[in-house]
Amino acid sequence: MGEQQTGRTWRISIVDEPEPRPCGMLDDEQRADQEALNQLLPGLLNEHAGQFVLFYRGEVVEIFETFEAAYAGGIERFGLDSGFTVSRVEVRRPAWGG
Repeated sequence: MGEQQTGRTWRISIVDEPEPRPCGMLDDEQRADQEALNQLLPGLLNEHAGQFVLFYRGEVVEIFETFEAAYAGGIERFGLDSGFTVSRVEVRRPAWGG
């Protein structure tokens, strides 16, 4: 994602979905969001596979069809520096080969 400041406004362009951060780099709010996703994932997969969940402080806020819509929804509701999380509803696979 690229950011460019012009005057007092920010223009943000989303190039692609961000890569997940390693668990050791999560702050407490992000960790709560990740734990909520892990607990809710089986149910979410049944009804929302491939969609994007907006989390804030461990709670599901809304489910969107696209990453861009979920990200924009997070910014609209909570602001840029609020620590919301957007996660795709999909089967999680280990990051290592095998």
